[in-house]
Amino acid sequence: MRTSYEIFADRQPALLSTSWEPMAITGGTVVVLPEGGPLAGRGVAARMAHLGITVQRAVETLRPVHVDCDQAQLLGVSAGAQATLIQRTHYDTGGRPVETADLLIPADRWDIVYDIPVPPAT
Repeated sequence: MRTSYEIFADRQPALLSTSWEPMAITGGTVVVLPEGGPLAGRGVAARMAHLGITVQRAVETLRPVHVDCDQAQLLGVSAGAQATLIQRTHYDTGGRPVETADLLIPADRWDIVYDIPVPPAT
């Protein structure tokens, strides 16, 4: 299943997101449409848990890119403008990918900040 999103912040396009989930997992279930059904809008982990699948981790790869004409129009930037592409994949406890997504963020408008908890030293 392919789902595309346009996310706004402060009334400006903030990011484009395209996600894919295997129909072999979600097909024929009430969670096949991420924005439909009883778990509409819930995250990947909650929707997969409904199917008895535990999402254990997500891996992200960030890289600089230049937006194409279609992306530029949606983001309200010039074609060729710099952006950050985040490629994220969620994996279940067996290491199977259950969702992957490409998130595209205009580099001149938004900072990408991670807040990573560090457990106390033992």
